[in-house]
Amino acid sequence: MAKIIIIRHGDSIWEQEGRYTGWSDVPIMAQREYLKHLGSLLLDQHFHIDIVFTSLLERSIVSSWEVLHNMYRSWVPEVHDWRLNPRHYGVIQGLTYQEALLKYPNIEEIKSSWDIRFEAVSIDDERHPSHDRRYAQIPSEQLIAGESLQDVCNRVDAMVSDMLMPLLVEGKDILIVAHHDSIKALVRNFTKLSNNDTLSVNIPLSHAIVLDYDNATQAVTQSIIQ
Repeated sequence: MAKIIIIRHGDSIWEQEGRYTGWSDVPIMAQREYLKHLGSLLLDQHFHIDIVFTSLLERSIVSSWEVLHNMYRSWVPEVHDWRLNPRHYGVIQGLTYQEALLKYPNIEEIKSSWDIRFEAVSIDDERHPSHDRRYAQIPSEQLIAGESLQDVCNRVDAMVSDMLMPLLVEGKDILIVAHHDSIKALVRNFTKLSNNDTLSVNIPLSHAIVLDYDNATQAVTQSIIQ
């Protein structure tokens, strides 16, 4: 039975300031000790990691390093995939929660919806991912600079299909360090949640869940690392 360990990245200064971070590459600030503790728990519980997947953002990548270092698994191969990025918040990205609410009073409706997109930033806005060299090889039509949760799920589903499933069929154990909405999408994909139930999925910063995947039946059971 293959295992999928899913960890939410550590805290950043923008999270501490109450800002919509999205695809902005804000470095991890705090909770490194808790990430190290997670690594120790995984080691103590004899988890075996064959490969690591992260987003293209530093707070995801560095969080994975903290975990792997404490597992003595720094040598494990890493794959950085943009499809594990968080939801792109469009025009509110970088604003504080209060600033966003004042400018866009319907912000809570958008956040709690399945298919309503945040207003996208224009192509000439520096927040548009087409200006970031790490996305240079991604077709422009895939870089939606203002996403709905459905958009996030669609790209994560594609990543699961072409990257993760072949490894799970081989029985590989996978560590994924991702973000709030991309984790929602992962849990939805593997546990077959409804759209409404996906909205309520929550995993705190620097916390982890484990999905046991049975290749024969494709059944998935979920547990918490503690």
